Amino acid sequence: MHKILVADDEKVIRDVIMRFLRLKGYDVYMAEDGLETIHKMATDNFDLLIMDLRMPGMKGQEILEQLRKSNKEIPVFILTGTIDADESAILRKLGYSSNDIIG
Repeated sequence: MHKILVADDEKVIRDVIMRFLRLKGYDVYMAEDGLETIHKMATDNFDLLIMDLRMPGMKGQEILEQLRKSNKEIPVFILTGTIDADESAILRKLGYSSNDIIG
């Protein structure tokens, strides 16, 4: 079974995504801030990370940079309500494109 980590500071969003993915048969775990996301990624192996770009504790870009430094190869879907030019440039520099972002 595929393991997915859903990281978002809004409980309602985490719950909706979790319910949908569990109905589809995925094993879903949740994190509510950036630091918890990094901790879970460091202590477990996931097949996919679905994460908000703006969370307390650590910004999405910082999480992606930490993953890159740890050499964890994992697909990432980025959730965001808005994205500014600076965030977009940082994501492109890290190798992510608009296809990786769900807005």
